[in-house]
Amino acid sequence: MNRQEAFVSTGEFSQKQTNTYFFDKVINLQFMYRNSKDGSKRAFTIRSDYEMITKPDGSYTFVRMPIKPDIRVQYKQLSTEVAIELYVHITNFRAVAASGATNQNFTQSDSEQAISEVYIEMGYFNQMPDFTNPFSGLTKDDYNNLLTNKSKGTKIIKGEIFAVYPTKLPPDGVTTFRMIIGTIENSIGSTFDEEDDNAKIADTISIKDYLYKYITQRCLKAGTPEDDIKKIRDRDGIMSDGEASKYGVKVYCSKGVLEAEDLKSPPVLGKYDSVTEAFENFQKHINPNIRFLPLPTGDYLARLQDENDVSAIRSADFLDFLGGDAAIKIPAIDSIELGAMANITCPFFGLINPFQEISFQNFFKLSNFVGYYLPNSSVTRFYPINCEIDFSTNGKENTVRLLCSTKGDKE
Repeated sequence: MNRQEAFVSTGEFSQKQTNTYFFDKVINLQFMYRNSKDGSKRAFTIRSDYEMITKPDGSYTFVRMPIKPDIRVQYKQLSTEVAIELYVHITNFRAVAASGATNQNFTQSDSEQAISEVYIEMGYFNQMPDFTNPFSGLTKDDYNNLLTNKSKGTKIIKGEIFAVYPTKLPPDGVTTFRMIIGTIENSIGSTFDEEDDNAKIADTISIKDYLYKYITQRCLKAGTPEDDIKKIRDRDGIMSDGEASKYGVKVYCSKGVLEAEDLKSPPVLGKYDSVTEAFENFQKHINPNIRFLPLPTGDYLARLQDENDVSAIRSADFLDFLGGDAAIKIPAIDSIELGAMANITCPFFGLINPFQEISFQNFFKLSNFVGYYLPNSSVTRFYPINCEIDFSTNGKENTVRLLCSTKGDKE
């Protein structure tokens, strides 16, 4: 592990961007694990920005992490209908049980520390909250709980554990956590008589309302409290609007889907055991022309199979998911290759949602930049289809590779 040097100016509590901005990389992890004996869930956190020091009297203080843990995150969206794959590699990772024994079987059902979920925050030091600022009001709860995210411009990724295995043996052994985003832990499905449910469907219903009724109100995201799951199942198996907003798998609709013709007396979607099966049933019995794209949040974007990328992102529904602004600016770029598709490589700056419009910082006009490499080109806008991220705290890994469709000003 490499020693990290501090660069925060003495006497200043604000963290200014410096020439080390793209080199002082931070990955924070929060592991959720279950106790097989009593079913309880607990968490522990590994941070690479600050360390909490507890004093003998129980008080605590925060300091810059003197030695960063060696963590690497790889993120890969393979295609439009495949769940997002996520890999976390940690060097010299150990978990010690209460008995003092070292536990390395992190997913076995009989383990007292079977890890089921991992929350991930990636970014640069300047983006992280300043725990050394005495006026920030940050506590140890903020330090340990990534879900209270008070960082600037970072997002929390939640991955569900698929497998854990060693990829390098000691010394300096590496433990790899393979995870999936875009799946769900539970699916309520159709828990009542289908004939009774038919009466509840209007003669005509929009695709968006149908997906809300049969997906969002019935599919629970991972991490839903067990008490709430039991309450929903014991009631009637359908989430209320408030519960669906909080726990349901949301399906955002593209412009083409929103403007598509309403469904005429559609059949009940039927029972299913996973959200993937629900989408397959929808394509088989309702509309085979709709595709469902997984998003980093575990939600989905519904778009028509032959719909162009610009139409997909111009949807008011999807723009609401993006926070009202579809375009994001890349602060730096390593390379760009133009053809039928564009390949862009740049330093990590955040998660990219599919079809989110990409532009560059206004140091120069994008059209002039592209024209330098490809004369007479009118390409000015890019829409990612596939995205790969490789980012580490101590290594040289710091890349985002984007495969994009393109659009020019005159198109």
